[in-house]
Amino acid sequence: MSEQKKTKPEEKPVETKAVAKPLTHEQLRGWITKAAMADCDPKNVLDRLAKSSQEWRENDKPSKEVVAKMHSDIGDALPIVALETHYLAAESVSQRYRPFVVQFAQDIVAEYQCKTPSEKALAQSVAIAYGRILELSKSFNSSQHIEFLSSEKNGYYGMIAKELDRAHRQFASSLLVLKQMKSPTLEVNIRAKTAFIAQNQQVNATSPDLSAGNEKKVYETVDPK
Repeated sequence: MSEQKKTKPEEKPVETKAVAKPLTHEQLRGWITKAAMADCDPKNVLDRLAKSSQEWRENDKPSKEVVAKMHSDIGDALPIVALETHYLAAESVSQRYRPFVVQFAQDIVAEYQCKTPSEKALAQSVAIAYGRILELSKSFNSSQHIEFLSSEKNGYYGMIAKELDRAHRQFASSLLVLKQMKSPTLEVNIRAKTAFIAQNQQVNATSPDLSAGNEKKVYETVDPK
């Protein structure tokens, strides 16, 4: 018998895989911020509107489903530009006063030249408060024509009076803050140890005359701007 040589089985190379290290908290925050977005995220809302509007424009006779989907996406996207259109602000009052609130907010923005989001939000707050003043005043006037008296009616009077007072205070405070934000700042440079500064006030600042042999004080008048 011939001897058969025993061959060793070929050893397969062992594949090594790199073990991924867990991300740090800061890395996870960055990854979630970039990768995960909610349905209410403006980017997602606008992406859906772009897709539905493209489908609507590509069809000469779009179906009712396509039109309804686009209108729904437009409704979802309207709050994104609410600071420009003032539509969300108008929803805080009843249907009759909504056109007035939108127009009044536009007038406030134009009057005070509101540019930043905070300024436009204050303009909307002023318009909302005044719209509520008109609405509550009408409700209070209508309730006075009720001929009978009762504890429920007195409670209703008290509720309207409180809400009307609250709307007046909101209107006045929002308008005051907006005026303060848009008013020019007072800039005065004074070389003195003690000074009392107020807007539209004349300031007399004193400084010594450093000329030789002269110890008198020289008075400098700073006129108000």
